[in-house]
Amino acid sequence: MADDAAIARRTSGLSTLAVLATLTLIVGSIALGIFGPRMGQRGTRLAGEPLSDLRNEVEQLYQVAVSATRRDVDEDPEGAARQAVTEVFGPAMAIPDLTGEDCVLEGAMILSVAGHRAVWLRYRRPADRRWPVMVLLVAEPHDLLHFDPLGRYLPLAPGVRFEETLEGPGMRPSRAPGLVIHAQDGYAVVVVATPLDVAVEIENAILPAEPEIPSEIEVVAGILETGRSAGPM
Repeated sequence: MADDAAIARRTSGLSTLAVLATLTLIVGSIALGIFGPRMGQRGTRLAGEPLSDLRNEVEQLYQVAVSATRRDVDEDPEGAARQAVTEVFGPAMAIPDLTGEDCVLEGAMILSVAGHRAVWLRYRRPADRRWPVMVLLVAEPHDLLHFDPLGRYLPLAPGVRFEETLEGPGMRPSRAPGLVIHAQDGYAVVVVATPLDVAVEIENAILPAEPEIPSEIEVVAGILETGRSAGPM
């Protein structure tokens, strides 16, 4: 009986060590999966500027727009916008029409943001004149770099979209401006408005969300469901 007890204790000890070793391997695999992509890129230098540079400069521009007075309104906002957009993007580029969002165009100018040529369009909403609406059309933003959810450092590709609340000093959370960046082929649309949900609505008006195309599985499932509902002929 004593020998049996000793064997049982030894067997139990080996099982505990095996379990700990297995857990260590699992934790190590998870950590590699999370941090591996970013660690693997530490020796790789992508050419470009961080997207945060664009974000920071846009925030500063919005602070300028907030402090601007009515005297900064262009005499011919539509003409100024058309001239600026044509010079940077060509005559085929449309000027965002935000009349449906109750936004009135007040001015436009060409400037450089994060090293990229851009058109700065300034709007106001009569219902809330304290807070301007700012739209930037940024040319060739593909060399702006960002981290994706897997930690990979990637260029700003068409279809990539970000949104966040800008919490500046002295800003009440309910009145903090929102920022939306949406990359397209050859340009990016940047919207800043107060609060974030207004910025999202305006960005959606400029670049309407494309309807989702159902997958082949969803189409087949719909056909089968229709057949079951109709019953036997």
